[in-house]
Amino acid sequence: MQQAPGTSLLNRPLVRGIIAAAVIAAAIGAVVFLRKDDDADADEAAIDATPVSYTEKVYSLCDDSIDVELASTGPPVIGEPAPDFALCDEGGEFVTTLSGMKGKVVWLNFWATWCVPCGRELPDIQALYDEKKDAGLEVLIINYRESQEKALGFLPGLDIAMPVVIDRPGTIYDRYRLTGLPDSFFIDAEGNVAALYYGFINEEIARGRLADAGLP
Repeated sequence: MQQAPGTSLLNRPLVRGIIAAAVIAAAIGAVVFLRKDDDADADEAAIDATPVSYTEKVYSLCDDSIDVELASTGPPVIGEPAPDFALCDEGGEFVTTLSGMKGKVVWLNFWATWCVPCGRELPDIQALYDEKKDAGLEVLIINYRESQEKALGFLPGLDIAMPVVIDRPGTIYDRYRLTGLPDSFFIDAEGNVAALYYGFINEEIARGRLADAGLP
């Protein structure tokens, strides 16, 4: 139909109503988008501002400048002394050796942040540690060749709070003749390897290995 001279679609009430509704919807959408964007920025800022907290000991492997006599440097053999290593604090000061922890049952667990089964088994290890630490269990979760920042940044997301060893050079890993992750070694109160387990360990198997080490 031909449009009458001197009239415009913009002057029609229906058209003006549609345009007004579109303008209002666009304005509301912009407000919602900006609010979501502001919320995302606030959440990101909150994450960045949250310090990484850790409630247990953090050890590093002592470097060669620390003169410490180690009890054993041979491969792990059940019934024989566990391959020894020296632990320093975050400042590089000597703290203890594995052989110096005699009197406790020690569970060594080797892990890394990129290892999926490691992340799956750590909560069970934490639960057993909480249950048995007063009975004489010590757990050292030994991180393989990652920075302290990366290792400790990973653990709070799993609610893990056990003593951590940062094996940045992979020295302990090599001393235990490992080729994969995760792996666990159970050392009795005399300092001997009582049991071991290669691969993902569940709670039932871990309880059995702890019993082998003298901690049922």
